[in-house]
Amino acid sequence: MDELRPAIKICGLTRREDAHLAAEEGADYLGVVLVQGTPRALSVSEARGILSGLAAKIVVVMANPSLGDVVGAAEALEADVIQLHGEERPEFVDALRREGPWEIWKALRVRGVREVQDGLDAFGSVVDGILLDGWHAHQRGGSGTPFPWEEVAGVRDTF
Repeated sequence: MDELRPAIKICGLTRREDAHLAAEEGADYLGVVLVQGTPRALSVSEARGILSGLAAKIVVVMANPSLGDVVGAAEALEADVIQLHGEERPEFVDALRREGPWEIWKALRVRGVREVQDGLDAFGSVVDGILLDGWHAHQRGGSGTPFPWEEVAGVRDTF
């Protein structure tokens, strides 16, 4: 991938035709949410049916999974990326990294610069990517809640 071209991830896919179109149009990553009780949650079996045979990297989104559950899902879906949205600890990420070849991204629920800095301090050396999501009292991600980008914009330069 060209270093200057941003990677495109289409996430929360729930229909095969949407995943197919996203891949056909050049999405780099296709994501499925495996967090039961959320609006776009899928089972591993449903996700496999949606993603099988598509030419894009596969992202599985999970929150507070057991090690066995996340490894099982990642292996079943041949995931390239595991995106964690819960209260996982860096030790969990270390254990997960030993289980397979996938990248690991950690989502941070952000109200301001403090959450970003704390998240980078805790996870910056153990994950492959940090995803910033607006803080919402009842949702772990995908809520559309904005956060003050201008406050957090300079944090990357401190690492």
